[in-house]
Amino acid sequence: MMERERAHMSKGHEAFSQRFEDRWVGRFLATVDGRVVEASPAMAELLGLTDPQALCGRELAELCADVPPVHRLFTTVRGVGRAAVADLPLIRADGEMIRVALALEAVFDAEGQFSKVRGLAFEVSESVETRQRVNGAQRMEALGRLAGGIAHEFNNLLTVITGHGDRLVESLNQDVALARSASAIVRSAHRASVLTQQLLAFSRRQVFRPRVVRLDEVISDVSPLIVGVLGETVDLRLHLAPDLPSINVDPAQISQVLVHLAAYAREAMPGGGSLTLNVLGIAADTRNMGIRPWIRPGSYVKVSVTDTGDGLDAAAQAHIFEPFFSSRHQGVGGGLGLASIYGIVKQSGGYIWVESEVGRGTTFTLLFPAGGSATASGASPSDAVPGEATILVVEDDESVRVLIADELRRRGYRVLESASGDEARDLFAGYSSRIHLLVTDVVLHSGSGPTLASRLRTLEPTLQVLYMTGLPGSVSAEDHPPGEVWVIQKPFSLQALADKVRAVLDRRASQD
Repeated sequence: MMERERAHMSKGHEAFSQRFEDRWVGRFLATVDGRVVEASPAMAELLGLTDPQALCGRELAELCADVPPVHRLFTTVRGVGRAAVADLPLIRADGEMIRVALALEAVFDAEGQFSKVRGLAFEVSESVETRQRVNGAQRMEALGRLAGGIAHEFNNLLTVITGHGDRLVESLNQDVALARSASAIVRSAHRASVLTQQLLAFSRRQVFRPRVVRLDEVISDVSPLIVGVLGETVDLRLHLAPDLPSINVDPAQISQVLVHLAAYAREAMPGGGSLTLNVLGIAADTRNMGIRPWIRPGSYVKVSVTDTGDGLDAAAQAHIFEPFFSSRHQGVGGGLGLASIYGIVKQSGGYIWVESEVGRGTTFTLLFPAGGSATASGASPSDAVPGEATILVVEDDESVRVLIADELRRRGYRVLESASGDEARDLFAGYSSRIHLLVTDVVLHSGSGPTLASRLRTLEPTLQVLYMTGLPGSVSAEDHPPGEVWVIQKPFSLQALADKVRAVLDRRASQD
């Protein structure tokens, strides 16, 4: 009984395997020099043909987009009897390129002579594309972490440079030459801070102020600026579908994306051309987004930005959103323009990709989820001048801490300094008078600013907190006890620091 069941199962398995291979695996028989003499229906279907006889008499090499690997495979078969390749590009009858895994083995006749080559092939195009997308996403994620870390460190340095530069400008009014030098230092620091903001955009950590908007209204507002960027030799063509759904984005950031893409298009069309912005609402599902399965089903506003430039090859498209990548056009895509675009779109909950062909222009496609709700803004502090106050400054970067403490003392505050969360807790617990305000970096070598604030508030519930951060979005209401969350973004000027400290203390005074 067991033997009959085992034999029945074996026959069933063989039948299933045969059906599977007949449907999905292409089979063929070729001469020793690679000319096809027999082919299965699955092999013909793989190459876009209805009749397997259409393959007979053709060399396998002429069906391949890259001939040398095929010659090497047959050479290997003639030498060792078998060969295989995991990713071979073949050209279908309709001109489309597919990628297949191919295995070859030698066939010997009755006299033991090598007479034919048997082959098996099945498509791996989707697997290759999926692997490329995963690798690309991992690469971009790693670059994002690197960019965010660099921006954090640079913001600390720029805070010190800007602060001491402000002091020099204030002190050197009588010395015109030195005052100009000090002003140049401050201006350069501000320009460098723009670069760190672009790094933060790429790493998706910049300040976002989203609200519900109509994208056609945003485009209408920014279109004069786009026209100015394109210049006289490039025409702007707008196609805005009626009744577009609303999206929840930061309109200033989206305007920046459109201007960057216009600048990219202008550089790609040095002899002139046209830039087309096509905007419409779509419903993405598994049927119409099959080639991009990572897109979640739902309603979107789709923006297509198409230029008539020279286009990009596949290698350029694979790296176009990476920082400081340049295409063959000198300067096109260099710096952080396209990298920051990528970060803004992703932080907006959207998708972006590029499609291009050399000699036929480039299209950037952006998808933004439809719907969303507006984000309420916080209340504005009063303009009252605070009375005497004691401030605890916690910052593990000594140069930043000393600058802040000195400036606050210069403005009449009593200031205590600490380089770590543990030291700050001991200092706070042992201080005989009341401490009114904690000014702390969000990220500390020992612990974090929100954790420190929570512990100190168990000792002094009315303690006000001002967070400093070089990574916007790293602190939110969820990280903080109930009440207003105050944050100042590095790098900041000394005046901005003083204004923010006064605003926080004004708020405290109005609640006492």
